[in-house]
Amino acid sequence: MASFSKSDLEFILKQIQIAEAHAAGKLLTDLLPNVEVPFGLRTVTGAFNNLVLGQSGFGAADTIFPRLTTPQFRAVTFDPDGTSFDTNGAADTAPVTTSYLQTSGAVFDTAPRTISNLIVDQTASNPAALAAAAANPGAQVVASPGLDGLFGTPDDRPVNFIPNIPADAGLSAPFNAWMTFFGQFFDHGLDLVTKGGSGTVFIPLLPDDPLIPGADGILGNADDLPVGQRFMVLTRATNQPGPDGILGTADDIHQQTNTTSPFVDQNQTYSSHPSHQVFLRAYELNAAGDPVATGRLITNRNLGADGNFGGIGVNADTEIGGMATWAVVKAQARALLGINLTDADVFDVPLLATDAYGNFIKGPGGMPQVVMRTAGANGIIGDADDGRVLVEGNRAAPINLANAYRTGHQFLIDIAHSADPSAAPGLVRDNNGVIGGVQPAGTYDGELLDKHFIAG
Repeated sequence: MASFSKSDLEFILKQIQIAEAHAAGKLLTDLLPNVEVPFGLRTVTGAFNNLVLGQSGFGAADTIFPRLTTPQFRAVTFDPDGTSFDTNGAADTAPVTTSYLQTSGAVFDTAPRTISNLIVDQTASNPAALAAAAANPGAQVVASPGLDGLFGTPDDRPVNFIPNIPADAGLSAPFNAWMTFFGQFFDHGLDLVTKGGSGTVFIPLLPDDPLIPGADGILGNADDLPVGQRFMVLTRATNQPGPDGILGTADDIHQQTNTTSPFVDQNQTYSSHPSHQVFLRAYELNAAGDPVATGRLITNRNLGADGNFGGIGVNADTEIGGMATWAVVKAQARALLGINLTDADVFDVPLLATDAYGNFIKGPGGMPQVVMRTAGANGIIGDADDGRVLVEGNRAAPINLANAYRTGHQFLIDIAHSADPSAAPGLVRDNNGVIGGVQPAGTYDGELLDKHFIAG
């Protein structure tokens, strides 16, 4: 266990006091001797990391990605008759020209797949791989299994094995797969672009694409990818609505939002929105029955026979440790915060009354408060003239979130396909007690969704 000197503890206490004063409404510029000292605590969104006048939002979450250059949106001409991809369900006779300049709609572009194929292609078909092998004295040609994953089958192929030698000729340790895994985790803390509402990129597979022969790797066999399905799909990044205020129309603006703070601040663990962080914290009830943050993240547990949080006897929880699952996050929200999180909330965290440091602002009863919509002058909830009201959590009758304002931040982004509540319109939770297997029609695997781990 780390030990701290008296001066260390005094310094830590000072930082906490600065943050508390800021959360209470005081300006950081009035609390600090100048705008350059690194005093205080990190706000959840990353705001106020820069205290220069007019720059408090620099690096904060939910801000537009800055551009250093003027964007050039490339036009893409795709000839449907030149590949095995049908763009309209009938015979195509003329090339289709699309452009990323289009603010919405479909773009047809083979380049993303071509680029990824070149990156992984270490066969003689890739001149870059041949050049790298020639410059590496340890390189050799080896047999590699094809798409079927088996040696000794017809789709085996010779590839260049190129040893990973660092630029200093071996004095340093080479990179390995750990760097790839950590790099992905690290990147998730720097940027996350919103997707959807601005169309789709269709990526036609060229005739020599390795996906077309299917699992056996042999072109012309029964498991070849069907002619009309030889394409991949990507969702375009969400643009900004233009002057009409409506996303998906011709006046949309080619700018995207970064939903995380681009600092090395572990926001992928602690989140980039204070409302999200409220649900990631662990709580205990005080003598008055109010939830109080323990200072720890919520951890995983077996919820006992009844599936509820904090039961006793046969329903008692068993601490597992590690990251909490979606089931545990929902259960704590109901039992301790008085908020009825459901699977419908998994893609958009409800907006709570919070301070900048992820603490919920207590209502009169000591509970967190959800920002709810109220009907405006037209009596309709869900349009531009809605009002707002704070509704306090209720442990005896957890509050419904149907009319809650939202943060635009997800509890989960990557979800197993069979557990995705949004995979098709009208899906309902199966509640059959089974994970996996044949999914009943019209349902999603709720038990599998409950097993997904939740982080920032």
